[in-house]
Amino acid sequence: MARVLGSQRDNIETTLKLLRRALDDKDLSSLDPIDRGDLLVVYGNAMMTRVVGEDADNVEAAFKAFLEARGLYAEAASPNGVAYAEYALAQALRARYYGDPNQNRKRALAHTEECLRLSDKILWPDRWARAQLNRAAILAERGNVSADTELALQSLSDAQTVLTRSSSPYEWAVAESYLANIYLTRAHATRHPEDIDAATRHLYAALEIFSRDGDRSRWSDLHFNLGRVHSLRFLQGAEDGAM
Repeated sequence: MARVLGSQRDNIETTLKLLRRALDDKDLSSLDPIDRGDLLVVYGNAMMTRVVGEDADNVEAAFKAFLEARGLYAEAASPNGVAYAEYALAQALRARYYGDPNQNRKRALAHTEECLRLSDKILWPDRWARAQLNRAAILAERGNVSADTELALQSLSDAQTVLTRSSSPYEWAVAESYLANIYLTRAHATRHPEDIDAATRHLYAALEIFSRDGDRSRWSDLHFNLGRVHSLRFLQGAEDGAM
């Protein structure tokens, strides 16, 4: 059961202290590799959400913990554990401050692809769908060629077969915001009415879930993008009128 007393900051610090103590305990050095890997993943996830210290150092500590966990899962011949660690590694690399951003993105995509290879949609639907979200976000950020855009759109479509509005409203809305960003980027290049309409539709869909009070950052980003969409719509109308 999750702790509900005390501040989030204090709870995370207590969790990290207990996990570090367990990982450093010599009496637990012979712990089953899978159990130790699980501890490392929990430790890494806590570091990813830590608010004490430098963000860059916390993400780097998480990245190293996930790497160690993946090695332990591989040693134990646990494909499920490896997939779990691959997903976590991709998340850490997307948030990583150190290293070349393009290389981090490339590695994040490789870890995501490996997670998808090892994750059966039927057995592990949530992880499979969240990995699809990861892949879409990375491909959209990379944006090298139109093929990246098409793959990102396909991944988001696949993710939403599992992460539906009723079962997973937050993740569904994240996917909608990603879809909006992709169509908005395309609309800037094409000025096609269908791209502008698609961006508008997905932005309003995401706003059905993300409220100003619930997630102000996302709410603000979505409204900013709505402004960009309406600017494009105005420009499109002006260009059509000039013809």
